[in-house]
Amino acid sequence: MNPVVGTPAQPGSMIAALQEIRDKADLGVSYGLSADLICEQIAAIARSALATPPAPSIDDCWQPTHQHVKRGSTYRIEGYASLQTTSPCEETAVLVIYRAKDGKLWARPHDEFNDGRFIPLATNGSAA
Repeated sequence: MNPVVGTPAQPGSMIAALQEIRDKADLGVSYGLSADLICEQIAAIARSALATPPAPSIDDCWQPTHQHVKRGSTYRIEGYASLQTTSPCEETAVLVIYRAKDGKLWARPHDEFNDGRFIPLATNGSAA
């Protein structure tokens, strides 16, 4: 558990490594292991934790695919889905699922998304 927020630590995180160090030290002491052996194990855990690169943030890997014409805000299409509903949308209508840079997901019917409200953006030097 994360001692700060009371939730499990993410595997590979520094908090998880520190918890593992604490657990190994407690276990080593309870089994009467030498301080040198405990320190060697702690050093190995610390080296592993420091060698693990941090996961990229959404800002590092988020690339927009479309821009809203009126607002100018950019979005990335995440995929397509079928909708099952009793609202005016047609049963199993195809939706475009897109994500704003702030991480919020949006959905629109495929035809509405492609009616001119959004325009494709060029990606990696390719023309849209």
